[in-house]
Amino acid sequence: MGLDGVELVIAFEEQFGVSMSDAEAEKLETPRMVCDFIYSKIVTTDEKICQTQRAFYLIRRAISNTFRHNRKSITPDAPINQLFSNPPDKEKWLSLKKAVQARTWPELSRPIWLKVLIVIIPASVFFTLWLRNPINPIAGFFAIPIIGFFSAVITIYIGTSLTRPMKTTIPANIKQVKDLIPFAITSDEMKWTKEQISEHVKRIVIEIVGISESEYFEDAHFIKDFGID
Repeated sequence: MGLDGVELVIAFEEQFGVSMSDAEAEKLETPRMVCDFIYSKIVTTDEKICQTQRAFYLIRRAISNTFRHNRKSITPDAPINQLFSNPPDKEKWLSLKKAVQARTWPELSRPIWLKVLIVIIPASVFFTLWLRNPINPIAGFFAIPIIGFFSAVITIYIGTSLTRPMKTTIPANIKQVKDLIPFAITSDEMKWTKEQISEHVKRIVIEIVGISESEYFEDAHFIKDFGID
């Protein structure tokens, strides 16, 4: 199988999240046969395994295109922090979501020191009001603690609102590339119709083989009509 043929197989596998052996690839002589093969794989493969594998391929492609990383270095167990600058660029984090086309995506969080600070300051306000003000019988036994409590709540709310732009840390539960798989599974690309498969196969073939759209047709022979060796 020539270079173009290998690139096509890799592109098909990564686009649709399926595995294609050399023996299987050699039997696929036309784009229509490729479409039928991919459709049968997606339909008949165990759903859980298929979805996980396809989601990883989708993430790997998105990371590779967005951050220009070598695809071989992007494995399910690869530490996610190594793929991003520190702190990660918010725009790139969101562009990765866009590339994956995920409907849900983990938000960046505040640094630990900032989270601690947001808690310590309101707690200090609460205890300061409580300890420095003697209990006033007229105001009632619980007046000062209640005032301190609500002051602390308001301080936390203000601190949380003001520090929202400072969310620059990848969530603690996202440690490896595979931790993004549950979010990638929500991608619109995870569900394929025959028409969608045909359209994506067409795009891949035109891009890799270097032919015009007018030269493409599904029953064309990869070797005889497209010159792929």
